[in-house]
Amino acid sequence: MHDTFLIERLYEGIKSLCTEKDIQQVDKIVIEVNTDSHVNDKSLQDIFISRQCELITENTSIIIERTELEPLVAVIKEVEGQ
Repeated sequence: MHDTFLIERLYEGIKSLCTEKDIQQVDKIVIEVNTDSHVNDKSLQDIFISRQCELITENTSIIIERTELEPLVAVIKEVEGQ
């Protein structure tokens, strides 16, 4: 349940970053999450697809790094796109 909240926050954060930087489609994204988080590339990709947001597609390289962050915290470390 908590990871659903985190995925929602990541969705909003990525959309906001892409709007700010005028990115129409993400080619690669690197996100850091807690070692116990269930956030993964598929869950992140699924939220964009289910909301018909074409920023992230099945061609996007999504890299999830697991570190000792606080639970429910994520860091968007890198976004590459066009």
